[in-house]
Amino acid sequence: MSGSIQLVTSKVDGRKHALKTFDKNGLTEGRYRHLKKECEVFLTVDHPNIAQLSDVYEWEDGIALIMEYCSGGELLQRLEAQEVYDEAAAAEATSQMLQAVNYLHAHSIVHRDLKLQNFLYESAEKDALLKLIDFGLCETLEDADMKMKASVGTLEFCSPDVISGKEYTSQCDLWSLGVVVFMLLAGRPPWSTSRGFEGMRKDIEKGLVKWDRLHNVSEHARDFVQKLLVVNPTQRMTAETALQHPWLTKTFADVAEPKLGPSVLVSLQQYSSKSKMQRLLLQLLAQELAPEEVSEMRELFMKLDSDARGTIRLCDLKDAMRRHSRRAKNQSPTNARWTEHLLSPKMRASHRRRIRQETAPFLVSPPVSPPADEAEQIFSVLDANGDEEVYYSDFLAATASVRWQLRREVLRKIFNRFDRDRSGTISMHEVQLVLKESLEEGSVEELLEESKVALDSNGEISFEAFVSLFEKKDVLPPEQLLPPEQNVPHALPREDLLRACAWDETPKSPVSSTRTHPLLFAALARVATVA
Repeated sequence: MSGSIQLVTSKVDGRKHALKTFDKNGLTEGRYRHLKKECEVFLTVDHPNIAQLSDVYEWEDGIALIMEYCSGGELLQRLEAQEVYDEAAAAEATSQMLQAVNYLHAHSIVHRDLKLQNFLYESAEKDALLKLIDFGLCETLEDADMKMKASVGTLEFCSPDVISGKEYTSQCDLWSLGVVVFMLLAGRPPWSTSRGFEGMRKDIEKGLVKWDRLHNVSEHARDFVQKLLVVNPTQRMTAETALQHPWLTKTFADVAEPKLGPSVLVSLQQYSSKSKMQRLLLQLLAQELAPEEVSEMRELFMKLDSDARGTIRLCDLKDAMRRHSRRAKNQSPTNARWTEHLLSPKMRASHRRRIRQETAPFLVSPPVSPPADEAEQIFSVLDANGDEEVYYSDFLAATASVRWQLRREVLRKIFNRFDRDRSGTISMHEVQLVLKESLEEGSVEELLEESKVALDSNGEISFEAFVSLFEKKDVLPPEQLLPPEQNVPHALPREDLLRACAWDETPKSPVSSTRTHPLLFAALARVATVA
């Protein structure tokens, strides 16, 4: 669904975002409902290779979507600049695209409009991450046998089963991805475009692919594309099987196994013991950090995801913890180099020696064999919605203390999501509005009492008290405590806010088989309700 797009900058933290606006006067009732559905799905998905929808605003005459800004531009633009991708670059791009598609299909979502224009590079760097956008034509499946019939998408990338007007399945996405990969390798589409719209349509329906355009690629690469561009969808590779194809597995054969370092393990252990309020806030924090701030944990998450479903299973976590234990068993309890890395170079030599003696056994040598239920305990906290999967933002929230520097402007942005009347404090009612979907048990008062947050004389939360929630119980290591706030307003002026109201209905997960965010408040808080 088209809308005008602008590049905008946040007045709170200076980050750039893509702003997509729609004129409601030009939307039919059906298109309005479709746009709401797109937003609901977009807010629900949670994967490193899918762009984030940050906020949704609605007012009398329009709707605005504030999305992650991917400064590297479209995959199409980079292909046009290079003319053709070498096989290593094509395989890397294909792997990332497939991981996004596999995640969607594993959670009963069909994109239905995969094309070069709908994959964006996170930045202009050569090795930038690819991200999928535009869920305007997506469909959520109520069960594995559900079929679709609407002929939608972009003809050049549409599968024969979609064009036919008959029923089709999620395998339509794999055909579209096959066209994308073909174009990366050949620099040209798999069909003749000289015969016009109808001629191309007939060629696609019959599967008349110009395979001679792949004469310069390897046997594995050609075989990969051939197993996607199959007219019969039941014979087409699935996203899961495509990820195991030799073209991709041989390209990435040297990828090291995931290493769960001591700092990550400690962070996961600390997260499991935090109050529910602290975990909720760290979850929201994960939505606000810049790509460079999460790159290391993102890479670890992708390695831990053994089956490329876009989530971590209990077995993945247990395996990583066992590997960590085996490495720790072979380490010296007084590994000076590792310990020295943790200590500030400004410490006096005698103080460093004392600290090293006191902390080295704990930092370097955790128990050789963690208790069998430790991984399960950590996992149960991360898996807050009980579907036996840990999602990307959950993992980022749980590993917050490893690398992140919690800037006050980021915390101010989160604070302002709660402070809806821009009074400079957060009332119990405002906490209730944001967290209502997370309060399945207990009340706001009980949640705050558990977190031990300090309330002012009016029973409200000040910004400084809010900040303290991120500093309690070792949420941050000492060297990452917040610096003094500089030039950050205590409340955004009303004239700087987009006047908006909430959706008529609270966004919910489209169907029960898709993910209901374990901390759904992070999505709900992104639907603006500023009066």
